[in-house]
Amino acid sequence: MRLPRALTAVCLLAACAVALPAVAAADAPPGRATTADDAFAQLHSPLLVIRQEGVQALIDLLPGVRKRVIAGLTGSDWRTQVHLIEVLARDESDEALSALLKHFEHTDETQALLIRRTLLEDASITDRLLKAYRKDPKLLLRGAPGSKRAGRRRADLVVLLQRAEIEQKFLSRKSKTGSTGYYKGQYDLLKDPKLGKAYRDQALQVVAGIALDEAVPVPGVYRTGVYRFVRPHFVDEWELRGMAINAVAELSTAADTTVIERLKVKLAELEERRDKQYFELQRVGRRWNTDTKPFQDALMAWDDTLGLYGDFLACIYTVDPSSEIHELVEDYLFELERYRWPYVPIRRQGYIAGTLIRVGWYERAIIAYDEMMRIYNGSRALGFYNQACAYGNWSLEENLSKSKAAEYRRRALWCLDRAVQYGWSDIGWMSQDRDLDPIRNTAKYAMLVETIKRKLLPPPDDED
Repeated sequence: MRLPRALTAVCLLAACAVALPAVAAADAPPGRATTADDAFAQLHSPLLVIRQEGVQALIDLLPGVRKRVIAGLTGSDWRTQVHLIEVLARDESDEALSALLKHFEHTDETQALLIRRTLLEDASITDRLLKAYRKDPKLLLRGAPGSKRAGRRRADLVVLLQRAEIEQKFLSRKSKTGSTGYYKGQYDLLKDPKLGKAYRDQALQVVAGIALDEAVPVPGVYRTGVYRFVRPHFVDEWELRGMAINAVAELSTAADTTVIERLKVKLAELEERRDKQYFELQRVGRRWNTDTKPFQDALMAWDDTLGLYGDFLACIYTVDPSSEIHELVEDYLFELERYRWPYVPIRRQGYIAGTLIRVGWYERAIIAYDEMMRIYNGSRALGFYNQACAYGNWSLEENLSKSKAAEYRRRALWCLDRAVQYGWSDIGWMSQDRDLDPIRNTAKYAMLVETIKRKLLPPPDDED
């Protein structure tokens, strides 16, 4: 439904002031140092721009200057050390990474934070460190002999490295073509059994933090306030919330009582908010016409809260389909149906159909999508596509006869055909949407993919 190479343990040699031969950089830009001596001299300039040129010059001179840079970590002033950290972070060797980690153990808290951020912001470094840790956990966790602080720093670093990886995997679920819908199994990569239950628990903690917009209590950074990503991202807030709610539903089990209770608290907050917004909408409606900005703003605020309430409700039902939650779902659907003009949710029918398909009530979802397409003529491609997903999932239900399952797969193909006729063209999303797996290996599905490709590709140039 749409809606590093392994790290090796390299001991740092005692710092010594050994003059290395000057190393020349080929085709250096004008003004940039071409020898190691010149580059190191630039690091002591009072001007930031000159120091930055020195950093880039040393990066260009790698690996010839690596040992000198490593030695400088313990023999230089604080500001120069900061620049040398930047150089080593750009060095892809295990020796450089090992030196960074050893410096990380002993340096002051400010530089430790800088190193940690540097390691976290580079996905390739994160991958290398995690691969090394998973191959030999003691490699990152052993710390300095007799140093509790060093051991704690490394343990915290592992947690943050995993968090960066979890966030990266989570964000990758947004289709390359821009879609942020949901399908069963979309977030399986966050509960990889090879990584163990602790990793899955951390992943659940992360996605729950995003969904609830709460700070995740991981060591070292972002202890309070709203959720903050370790690295920059380019997904807007509403898409993130929707993706995270779906991820929580997929990762959670009935045993995750703490998470479920947090979701229920949020649901109660949203219920109270939507009621207040509805009364505010009525107040504004008595004062302003329906086509005025105050009324439309109040309507949109109420509509957004109704949709978010439905997202959380469907999530909780997926994890805990108790009679109490079942009744709440029915009440929510009934509430959406009862509103009359002018206080009608803007996306009412979409909320109804989306909730039904996410809780697995496929027959009712298909009917709701029919109604949605009747009301909103421009949504036929999306409506038929989601009906194809509903039929695909329905065909997999237990206790279904073979003939009935085959019939639902035929209907899924018919709906997907109609979706393509009405303009559906997101092959990228189709290729990863597991709701279509029951019909993916059919000749009809392959034909529809080729039809979309012909529509998307420009006609060949005229040979004449």
